Amino acid sequence: MRSILERKFIKPGIILLIVAFLVVSLNVGAETGNSRVAQNSLTSSQQAFIDEILPAAEDGYRDGKLLTSVTLAQAILESNWGKSGLSKNSNNLFGIKGQYEGKSVSMGTMEASGATTADFRVYPSWKESIEDHTNLITQNARYQGAVGETDYRKALQAIKDGGYATAPDYVSKLVAIIERYNLDQYDVVYDKIEYQNKIAAIGTVNANKEQETIWSAPFNTTNSEEVGTLANYTNRNLEISWEAKTEKGLWYFIRENNKDIGWVNSSALTLSYHQNNDENVDTTKYVDDLNAHIYRLPSPEQQFDNGTIEKYDRKALHADKKITRDGYAWFRLSESSKVIGWVRSDKLNDRLYDRITEQNSFDGYATVSKAATDNVWSAPFNTKNAEKLAPLSDYDTQKLELVTRAKVGNTLWYEFKIDGEVVGWVSEKDVNIIYTPEAEKPITQVSYLKNPAAMLYNKPVEATSAETKAVGFYYGKLLIVDKEATIQDEQWVHIKENNNSLGWIKATDIQS
Repeated sequence: MRSILERKFIKPGIILLIVAFLVVSLNVGAETGNSRVAQNSLTSSQQAFIDEILPAAEDGYRDGKLLTSVTLAQAILESNWGKSGLSKNSNNLFGIKGQYEGKSVSMGTMEASGATTADFRVYPSWKESIEDHTNLITQNARYQGAVGETDYRKALQAIKDGGYATAPDYVSKLVAIIERYNLDQYDVVYDKIEYQNKIAAIGTVNANKEQETIWSAPFNTTNSEEVGTLANYTNRNLEISWEAKTEKGLWYFIRENNKDIGWVNSSALTLSYHQNNDENVDTTKYVDDLNAHIYRLPSPEQQFDNGTIEKYDRKALHADKKITRDGYAWFRLSESSKVIGWVRSDKLNDRLYDRITEQNSFDGYATVSKAATDNVWSAPFNTKNAEKLAPLSDYDTQKLELVTRAKVGNTLWYEFKIDGEVVGWVSEKDVNIIYTPEAEKPITQVSYLKNPAAMLYNKPVEATSAETKAVGFYYGKLLIVDKEATIQDEQWVHIKENNNSLGWIKATDIQS
């Protein structure tokens, strides 16, 4: 049975520690000489126990130079794989007596003098229990022979010789556990990951780093294995989704086309984008280009494409980040606090504009309505780039040649010319359309031009933009009339000679 030892804390005046060896019945097998016993497979619960305490045990080896296998074996033996009452209820894996940060639990125990009650330390978790045990061994002169020892047999013997336990088979039991479950596989000093953060970045492989190794975890950390090189990823943009820091440097986790690749040293990549360079903004944006795409990262590539932005049309989108790349500003957008992705600034508007849903060429003439109170605009009112050009009343005595029609919401807008020059846009409510081709009706008759001063027009509208020309040569000739139209209560006819169209003329200037 383990001896009752008195061990002082680092700070004077604190109560003495007494570590009691908890005897646990384990089938650890026997040894023959120095030969290793046959290894046993771990049960799922045993593996789970090791997985949980392994990081703290590895820290003890890395920082305190106490072999990981030694800590694991002692924890297994003294807590019965974490199933003892003390380990389950108080997170005390090693039966260390006293208080931990003022907390303890009173339990019955067997000492040399017989049954008694003692206070045992209560830990927040097994992690603190492992750390406290490591400190007990590595900071006590009794056990210095175990510190830095790379042979687990010698380390265990040093711990026993220091008075940790008196049972003659203590070392052999622990050696059997280590060898049965291959615990010395963990006696490797791995680099500790100082921090690991999720990030958003884009990088390319440096020209002299094509043969850089890709790892399943940052190099020389637990479970790190070689998975390939960067040779297959040159001249391509790689997504960086994580970064981790170890004593050997900074490491990036790379992906391509939504597939994980692995970890590489940061020196192997040149970053063209990193979230740390984002500018914080607080503004509202609206969709302009319905065909624009949203990207997970500010780069117009298929691997980052989240589809078109059309479904967010006419919605107020919050922009919280901004970055300029390759001459374009990008905004990171959210809807209802949910990030939807990055969109180029030239695909967005700063305010909600009306959208032109239809636009076609148009053939017609109009006059300004007497009730018109609006203006002439450079584009339909409240659409992007619409600016006031002039009061519509400036044109109330002229005939407007309508050349384009656009639909905005439920309103039609017309682009018009005066004397062949484009002026601007007017709303349908502010004009009276006096002519469209639908006003023309077919007829068949023959007539003479009776007015030698009459003018021919290419449309049945008396306007300079209707391309006027004199009757001239055709005066007095017998001509064919094939169409008629009534415009503003005035009758017009279309004449031709044989199959040659001459134009429109007022009906008062011909004689049947």
